[in-house]
Amino acid sequence: MPLKVEKRRYKDGSRSSTYYMRGTISGKEIFRSTFKTKLVEANKVADTLTREYEETAEVQKVEGNTKLLIEAAVYYFKAGGERRYLEPLMETLGMHLLTEVDQVFLDSKGRELMPSVVNATLVRQFYTPLIALHRFSAIRGWCPAKIFTKPKIKEPATDWAELDWFHTFWQHCDADMFRITIFLPYTGCRISECLALEWEDVRLKGKSAYIRKTKNGEPRTVNLPDVLVEALSGVPEVLRTGKVFPWKNYSSVNRRIKSTVKKIKEEHGITIKYLTTHKIGSHTYGTWMLRETDLGIKGLVDTRRWKDLRSAMRYAHTSTSSANKKSDNLPTINMCKIRAGEAK
Repeated sequence: MPLKVEKRRYKDGSRSSTYYMRGTISGKEIFRSTFKTKLVEANKVADTLTREYEETAEVQKVEGNTKLLIEAAVYYFKAGGERRYLEPLMETLGMHLLTEVDQVFLDSKGRELMPSVVNATLVRQFYTPLIALHRFSAIRGWCPAKIFTKPKIKEPATDWAELDWFHTFWQHCDADMFRITIFLPYTGCRISECLALEWEDVRLKGKSAYIRKTKNGEPRTVNLPDVLVEALSGVPEVLRTGKVFPWKNYSSVNRRIKSTVKKIKEEHGITIKYLTTHKIGSHTYGTWMLRETDLGIKGLVDTRRWKDLRSAMRYAHTSTSSANKKSDNLPTINMCKIRAGEAK
């Protein structure tokens, strides 16, 4: 496809003085300035660049045919690519050529290597890392760019905690567990963000905490409601150094929650469902913020906990929308007359 030439739009709504070209040529993504202020001249620059890339495309394809997945992975890792799931795959797939990777390859190898996992796991541990590696390679001209599809994932229903759950749980958990399970729903932080939080980034008097390490790499400041300030103030000042919470990883926190729920049932005969830190935190925060405030979906994104509307939309069904509440204006029914009729 030809490169698209247009002026760049900035966040404040203004546009650049020069034209930019954007698109893909022979598997390489292009986004750069033409350094031209006139559209005619900018289009000439884009046409010239397109010819140059297309003239070398065949050479690049030949080079790609000789490159193995494991060779591409080495460069991918050096560039900072995620190792967690891709590295184990290279043990069995590393000697395949990049050009062998197509939709049939992914579908057959995926089920061959992971025959019993659900689609969500297959996508996360197989499709996503291999497609990322292939895209990385195509951008560098090692193989032609391709479009892949992933298995459909059934989105699980959003589950969250209500205050009754917390009241029961907090009556039977220790102080550290109380503090983290009150921090999660009142800030919406991910468990990884909580466990990375240092006391030096917590301002109890200012009712805020600075979250340095986030999933999307963009630090943010969260508000600390009064109940949370009170809970954190229970830690003696002399102990407010280093990490705020004592656990090393999310699984250890989830195990403690599960054991506490089990203890409540065995020792007190009270049954409450086990909820993971993600449900106690993100899901509960998103649900409460929609239900108890007038933020709306866009307002959830404005909290900076979610990056876009699509991510926040999963909480739309957890509260009654303003449009739904219009049903209060429907014609009323005289229940007294109805009951009188039933009595006859």
